[in-house]
Amino acid sequence: MTATLHALGCGRAAGAYYTEDPNREARPKSRDDYYTDGSGTWWSSSDSLVRSGAPIDKETFRDLCGGFSPRTGKRLVRGAGERHRAGWDITFSTPKSFGILWAAGTAEQRSVLERIQQDAVDQALEFVADEGLIQVRLGAGGHLREAPAEIVVAKFPHFTSREGDPACHTHCVLLNVARSANGNKYLTIEPRRVYEWQLVLGSAFRAALSEKLNDLRFALREAGRDQFEIAGIPEAMIEFFSKRSQQIEARVGRDASAAQKEVAALATRGDKASVPTGDDLEKRWKHELAAYEIDPWTLAQEAGLARNPGPAPEIDYDFDPPEITGETPVALAASELLRTENVLTRKALLNRAFVESALQGKGIKLVYSEISNLEASERLVRLDHCEAAQHWTTTAIAAEESKLLRLVKERVARSLFRPEAIELALQAVPFLSDEQRRAIRHATSADPTSILESGAGTGKTTLIAGLVDAARRSGG
Repeated sequence: MTATLHALGCGRAAGAYYTEDPNREARPKSRDDYYTDGSGTWWSSSDSLVRSGAPIDKETFRDLCGGFSPRTGKRLVRGAGERHRAGWDITFSTPKSFGILWAAGTAEQRSVLERIQQDAVDQALEFVADEGLIQVRLGAGGHLREAPAEIVVAKFPHFTSREGDPACHTHCVLLNVARSANGNKYLTIEPRRVYEWQLVLGSAFRAALSEKLNDLRFALREAGRDQFEIAGIPEAMIEFFSKRSQQIEARVGRDASAAQKEVAALATRGDKASVPTGDDLEKRWKHELAAYEIDPWTLAQEAGLARNPGPAPEIDYDFDPPEITGETPVALAASELLRTENVLTRKALLNRAFVESALQGKGIKLVYSEISNLEASERLVRLDHCEAAQHWTTTAIAAEESKLLRLVKERVARSLFRPEAIELALQAVPFLSDEQRRAIRHATSADPTSILESGAGTGKTTLIAGLVDAARRSGG
């Protein structure tokens, strides 16, 4: 369950996969053009080109893929036509247990799950807009960037995998047409920040979905790698209905990177036309579910009624006190990050906080609210003065840094190392490079403060061992 991002092709034809492919997925009802019969809907941060929530019609979608106005047929952006990048596909996937419940549900139960899934997708898209992850290109050669006044997304729901397993996910086609901040014209998109924030976007979607599932009284359980599943659904059933995941893992292994799995997914793709659809697919699911002799909905509802928040994590507050006390998402996230970092970036804090929020079923809005409350109480300290803080630290860390800087300024130039001790230490490590030897002499000089900086794998640990030896030989 995550958010994946792929670039589309160019021109009006680039959207054909979403509107023309008769075998694009093995949907249980049919292979008709369900994207254009009301199942596919528009999402927009404004309504100048399309109306948010309205059904997608094929011609409007194709026009926008080509960079043309669906109303006038004229060019909306520079470069519109067959060489215009149509957009980017952001796919939001639900957990496998969600898909199993959908497949096993009545028409009414399926409708409920589809609504909360789309609501979570909408919240994730709002997050994209609110965080300014989409920018437009301005100036000569497009070297300037700014947040647009409007972005347009075509949402296409899918319900099955290429193997015909239930797999609820939504393709969100971010069209390469956005209205400028001053509203005078439309420009092409710069998606770099979306790629950089892809993990955060996935965790935001999970947080939004978990809140809706929590409202339905479902219990959630951790499923590794910051994911969750709906409690009560047996792991054996989840594994059985994960045929595509098994194919990919069989090729590259469970611990493969996202990039490796993406390559494996392409290499192991089967022919959609060979997978049953309609009544045949519904019969297959019914037969496969019946083999377990259990009702997934009953199990999930019982787990929800019996849900237990579980014991709070044991923390030795004397030995390992958290930077920010509490079991709320941002407090847990900040304390975890501050174990290894002095400064919290917005990207890292939001990502970790959304992960914690998803596991607690608390959503996106609570994270923003908690950050505001922690800032107001000065338990989180802003390090910049823009409208939305990009960096934070804590009062205690800021105080320690000030103390360190003051001590550095007050130090008097003198060496704590004996010259003969330095030479003996260097003789004991003849394998050091000239650069490492210069670094040791720099660190043992009479300068009040010495700083050594180098990349990973360049021999810092070996160098420091020689420095420690020089300190010991000097009586330190």
